[in-house]
Amino acid sequence: DLLNKFKRGFSGPGNNGGREQFNEALDLNINIGSVDLFDLYNNPSKTYKYNRKVLCSYCDARGVVESEDSDECLSCNSTGKIHGQPCGQCSGSGRIHTKKCDNCDGKKVHLKDETITIKRYDPNSNTLVYKGMGNHSQHHRGIKGNLVIHTGLNSNEEYEVKGYDLIKKVPLDIKTAV
Repeated sequence: DLLNKFKRGFSGPGNNGGREQFNEALDLNINIGSVDLFDLYNNPSKTYKYNRKVLCSYCDARGVVESEDSDECLSCNSTGKIHGQPCGQCSGSGRIHTKKCDNCDGKKVHLKDETITIKRYDPNSNTLVYKGMGNHSQHHRGIKGNLVIHTGLNSNEEYEVKGYDLIKKVPLDIKTAV
């Protein structure tokens, strides 16, 4: 249909934040297993470790580092400027650096150990979402995915959840109840 083709013509990085264009998996999904129902209400704060991709600070997320093995920038004729503005090709240095960054292996991002403390679980949901705590995009600065934590509740014979309430099951015979 002509209208759908027209709409697809505008589905670039501006409409999607760049996620579809490069097919990056920015959202980071972690399964932390089941949480004990009693602990959920009495000791809800737990800390977990995870790894995520972050921008490489060693090469400033360029994937290359300055070295003697650099070439002259042809875009700005090694001046570092085009029409008075810093050259986008060489970032204003006048040189094109070709030595791959050892820290990120030229990928602009590297894995970093992180921790997150979960202070409150939602007993009615098996998913917690932390915006911007997922992987960083290697193609678009400033775009980060979400950290999506999947969990479950261990069943408990003594307690049950109704809404946000924890209810203790107490067996009563009719004589005790009256």
